[in-house]
Amino acid sequence: MRSLSREAIDSVLIQTYQDYEIIVIDDGSTDQTCQVLEPYRNKIQYFYQENQGSAVARNLGIKEARVN
Repeated sequence: MRSLSREAIDSVLIQTYQDYEIIVIDDGSTDQTCQVLEPYRNKIQYFYQENQGSAVARNLGIKEARVN
């Protein structure tokens, strides 16, 4: 998961299109996701929640999204 998270974020960051928002919802992971994403802290929005499932995580992401 660690390298996939970094690969996914890096793939967005290298795009020429710059009007994007990266939201990461950590749904109670135990794989040090927070530490892995530390280098991206100023480029992403990171939210941690106790494991509540993908639907709740998705809803949190929608709630926290900034609408232009």
